[in-house]
Amino acid sequence: MMSKMRQEILEIPAQLQVQLMLNVEIWQAFSIALKARSPKSVMTVARGSSDHAATYAKYLFETELHLPTSSAAPSIISIYKTPLELKDTLVVAISQSGQSPDLLEVMRYAKTQGALTLALVNDTSSPLAALADFVIPLHAGPELAVAATKSFLLTLTALLHGVAIIKNNASLLDGLAQLPSAFSKVLGMDLSLYFSYFVANNALILGRGFSFSIAQEIALKFKEVTQIHAEAFSSAEILHGPFSLLKEPLPILALTQHDLSLPSMLSTLIKIKTTSVNPLIFCSEETADTFKDFSQKVLLPSVPSLLTPLLSCALLYLMIEALARAKNLNPDQPPLIQKITRTQ
Repeated sequence: MMSKMRQEILEIPAQLQVQLMLNVEIWQAFSIALKARSPKSVMTVARGSSDHAATYAKYLFETELHLPTSSAAPSIISIYKTPLELKDTLVVAISQSGQSPDLLEVMRYAKTQGALTLALVNDTSSPLAALADFVIPLHAGPELAVAATKSFLLTLTALLHGVAIIKNNASLLDGLAQLPSAFSKVLGMDLSLYFSYFVANNALILGRGFSFSIAQEIALKFKEVTQIHAEAFSSAEILHGPFSLLKEPLPILALTQHDLSLPSMLSTLIKIKTTSVNPLIFCSEETADTFKDFSQKVLLPSVPSLLTPLLSCALLYLMIEALARAKNLNPDQPPLIQKITRTQ
């Protein structure tokens, strides 16, 4: 019997087509408001997987919209009651359920300060959606597995769709239109041959730039679903203290994309190659030759570089689900975890 987690991952291509079709007008309206208000910065508000999506949003907003973006610590407002100047700020709340009390309190406070507020939610009837000036539905459909998968990736596609419309970026819009097909292609790949790679109880997930948010998300899913303790690092940061951990057996996944971060990632992987650890590299078909000296590679379809990390994520979601079942774990019900977490 297919797990709910696997079924929801396989639904991503179809739900993305729905999202791209239904969200055009709301993104156009938001684009007009954004240009009229001309905020000086962006503050994201999120928890868990949604906060990993906010990491992706930071890179996206800063590189494409040139807006400094930071992640809010909700407790600054919800617990410490510290006043913040948010008048010229775009506050972006990201949540699958839209119910966490601390996110709601931050959004209420942002509105009292005159911030422009945007919520990306799967449940448009949620309290968070009711508070926002603009609401972007994820159109993920019901997500019943505890581990969020399709709602995370559809948050990233929604962010990309919005930026493409704000910038009138035809090439990015074309790339998004082709993304459902690319998702379907990678979701048909078999990664079971890599199960033997995860013989340890620990793992490191590396990313740089747009892949770093995916590294964060995949590290969480390894912990949550497979009971493997995984940690995410920037490929720059691993060269500090974590480098001393590099000895077998330690799985290292390296998530790459074909952009200006590639030479830096390659340099780090060359240093890792001097140790006894053999990294597993996720790269696009067009960059395969860059990693010709590495024996373990997973080749992804060639798409615009902003989209490659999403393909890595979808494929790794499937690997994690299958690995959990191979370990006789229930991927739909990780121990001690609930679907909706209400933090203060």
